[in-house]
Amino acid sequence: MAKKKTGVKPKKRVKKRKAGKKGSPFLASLKRFLGVVLGGTVLSIGLLFVYDYAYPEEAESAYVKLRNEQSAETAFTPLTLPKGIEQPRVLTDAKQQILYREGHTLSYNPEYRIPNWVAWVLTQEKLENNRASRYDQFVPDPDVSEWATAYDEDYRGSGFDRGHMVPVADVKWSHKAMRESFYFSNICPQDRKMNGGIWNTLEQKCRTWASDKGVLYIVSGPVIHPKLRRLGKNRVAIPEQFYKVICTVSDNKYQGIAFLLENREYKGTKLQATALPIDSVEAVTGIDFFPLLPDKEEREMERTVDLKFWFK
Repeated sequence: MAKKKTGVKPKKRVKKRKAGKKGSPFLASLKRFLGVVLGGTVLSIGLLFVYDYAYPEEAESAYVKLRNEQSAETAFTPLTLPKGIEQPRVLTDAKQQILYREGHTLSYNPEYRIPNWVAWVLTQEKLENNRASRYDQFVPDPDVSEWATAYDEDYRGSGFDRGHMVPVADVKWSHKAMRESFYFSNICPQDRKMNGGIWNTLEQKCRTWASDKGVLYIVSGPVIHPKLRRLGKNRVAIPEQFYKVICTVSDNKYQGIAFLLENREYKGTKLQATALPIDSVEAVTGIDFFPLLPDKEEREMERTVDLKFWFK
């Protein structure tokens, strides 16, 4: 008589499933992977300790080399200043065309035929590398449309100077930078006595500061509003005021100063008497200066002026 099947086989199948679950190939692979990663990490840390112990002088030399390879614009200070720190941000709806030049960057306003702002970095090294001979030909910026630029004939007989925002003497370290400073995108109508007087004094003072402090981050331009008078056939706006804002770093601290000057002659006025906090110029122009700085440091720098720092 044949024996009846018992349920042994199902029980064996259950045991096999449990054994298979404990010995999953995926879990085994994961354990091996984690073991390799952990072992590699421990080995790497051990090698670093051995290297630092065996080659302490080489490690120090690598740090010194990296520090010495910093650009001349930031090596004078322990603070690391971001690239393009000098470039501001227009907070209004003013029209603008951003143009990058060898010696400066600018925001050009095609409606008024003058810049909103012109920004550049002035270093002691650039001032010492004074190799370019003066170039005196004012020409339209090749990147500005013909209908949106000023021309030389707009200024002839007007009584106004072709006033540079980035001055020629700041870019004599490069022939190309000097030529580009004569583009009309960098020029505004300025009162001759203002241009040759207090404005020129301010430009010279900036070069003195750059020599003393190592580097300046400068933004300069006109104050623009819709009711400005116009000049010449192409209706170039005549600014009533000009500004210049400056930032540097000393003893690991940002220092800032600003000037807001009317487009007129200043008789017997000392430059120091016209100094303002950067906040004051921001309120008038609608431009945020040095927006790449940390917010806390930017606010502190822009709300006050340390006159003893700038005018010793």
